Amino acid sequence: MSNELITNFIEEYKSIEKQWSEKETKGDDFNVFDFMHSVFGITETKHSKIVAYFLNPSANHGLGTLFLNSFLKKIEIDFDEDAKYDWVITTEDNNADIVIKATNPQKISVVIENKSNEAKDQANQLYRYWYDHIYTFHNNNLDKAENKQISGLVYLSGFSGKSYTELSLEKPDNISLDYLRLDESKDFITNWSYVTELRDWLIECADKLEEKSWFKFFLKNYIQFWEKQSLKNKFYMENLNNYLKENNNKEDWKTLNKSLADINNLKGEWLSLFSEKLGRINYNTSKFYFDHDYAKRNLDFRWTLGKVENWNDICFIYEPLVGLQIWKKDFYTHKNNYKDQFEHIFSTDFDYLDNTDNYAMVLKDNIKFETEEEAAWEIANNSEVLITKISAILEKYTYNEEVIDLFQKISNEVK
Repeated sequence: MSNELITNFIEEYKSIEKQWSEKETKGDDFNVFDFMHSVFGITETKHSKIVAYFLNPSANHGLGTLFLNSFLKKIEIDFDEDAKYDWVITTEDNNADIVIKATNPQKISVVIENKSNEAKDQANQLYRYWYDHIYTFHNNNLDKAENKQISGLVYLSGFSGKSYTELSLEKPDNISLDYLRLDESKDFITNWSYVTELRDWLIECADKLEEKSWFKFFLKNYIQFWEKQSLKNKFYMENLNNYLKENNNKEDWKTLNKSLADINNLKGEWLSLFSEKLGRINYNTSKFYFDHDYAKRNLDFRWTLGKVENWNDICFIYEPLVGLQIWKKDFYTHKNNYKDQFEHIFSTDFDYLDNTDNYAMVLKDNIKFETEEEAAWEIANNSEVLITKISAILEKYTYNEEVIDLFQKISNEVK
């Protein structure tokens, strides 16, 4: 591999970044999302929370079901606008980005797969989300789980308008179901993009607000943010295209692609080594078991009370993009029943999450990263810092009899 080739390419990319930055500084209009993105970075997880905020009828925007009803109509869910539904909107729910559910007066389940960062699909990704949040929600009734009037998968891309891959529709080996692939002909899978369908949805909702409404300004800012992201992508692609055509040949192109593949492989090795180190830390192995699933986008390392087959039971879970938390599948409707016990036991190191997510507690001094690339780099170069901190927490709490009793109680009572 030519070091000069890689160096030149990196320098060219930095030059393109600088050119775009100079174009941005000439803009006259202040945008709150541009500001937030430049200071804090609006990651995929944060975009999921923003979209979920719009959809949530109980959110403090005070607009009730305005956004949710409009969204459900657009994806052709059949519901009664005049009825009062027990809507629950969750994010990062068992690896699904956004989940919309109602159990009364009818059962409806919709999963939004957020690809705002244009990440590649993982194998079996949409199938897993459909199985976990739609098929099981409808009590393993395939007809209902394929019925687009009460079930839906929305694939939300950033600015490319790309579609889901065939690989993501296929059944993973660990699911025992005689249904090998999601049936697209049933029309319960929908493609959306932030710069087309999502934009049109937000514009439709904004048009129903008074012109001086603060939230209308907020919506317009978010729409404009994505329009600018689309322009940025086009600017980068055009400049990279020109550079590669003018300065390189086919062999250089092959070399650059090989280097990217090697980097991805290296990232996988770093994560695998990190998983091995986490598995060796001091925790109560007689009561908890350690497992991982770093094939998933957010990464997933967990210490679960019980036996290996209880993957969805209550656990300490570390996800580099989210941090160290306490989680259980489908816990959002039950966790407030245990709030006092959680706070009594964990308040020194954890905060209670008073929301509709399945996460109950989050580490106060959390260890999380903005992107998967940042996480992989820190894991490779500063893993001992992470290991030491996680180890101290797990050693403290997995041997604690109050923790074991509480986790066992929850496992018995919440199915």
